[in-house]
Amino acid sequence: MSSPKFFMGYRGHSLKTAMLLLIVVPTFLLFGYNNGSTGGIATLSTFVKQFPQIDTVNPKGAQLAANARLKGMYHYLTFYT
Repeated sequence: MSSPKFFMGYRGHSLKTAMLLLIVVPTFLLFGYNNGSTGGIATLSTFVKQFPQIDTVNPKGAQLAANARLKGMYHYLTFYT
């Protein structure tokens, strides 16, 4: 019978706690910080003038649907990758 395997000196409950503190918590905080700090930029008038193809302030028709798809893909990619 082989001895129990350790990862960086941890196993079992202590390994799960280390993973939570070292990977999950910083990732969650950085994701929130990124969305909070860059979320308002897309509605600035200077941003809309510079990038009219991704206008999020006053889209119309097909642009509205395209923006919804882009927003959905952004959220999907940030959560599941």
